[in-house]
Amino acid sequence: MASHKKSYQIAKGCVGCGACKVVCPVHCIQKGQPYRIDEKKCIGCGLCVTRCWRQFIYTNWDDKRSHSD
Repeated sequence: MASHKKSYQIAKGCVGCGACKVVCPVHCIQKGQPYRIDEKKCIGCGLCVTRCWRQFIYTNWDDKRSHSD
């Protein structure tokens, strides 16, 4: 059975500014190119999404395939 948990991902265009990493309350964002979100640690608060001024963080729910109503 597929998981319906919302998970966040960081797009390849991430510039590595670190704004998302600083705001994460559970420190689940790892430095890299692009940065990476540890889905096991993520609590789904969405603070990283609102902090990313370039909008490079998205959810698996943003995928067009999930909007096939």
